[in-house]
Amino acid sequence: MKSGLESYCYQMRQQLDDEKMRAHFTEKDRQSINGHTNEVLLWLSSRAAEEAAPNQFATKQRDLESKFNPIMMRVY
Repeated sequence: MKSGLESYCYQMRQQLDDEKMRAHFTEKDRQSINGHTNEVLLWLSSRAAEEAAPNQFATKQRDLESKFNPIMMRVY
């Protein structure tokens, strides 16, 4: 679950950097995605993540998806 959450964060960042997609994101979208992925990646590198139960990773990913899905639906 940890690697899936980490992968999701990096995939979202790649979307921001994709040449074809870049123009579709607003500055607010970029700040939101970067801010939330930074927060989760910092958590993943912390001791708290090492001690986290598997369901905590799934919960964090669902939380990110609920924030990012509306952005991605608008972009696509």
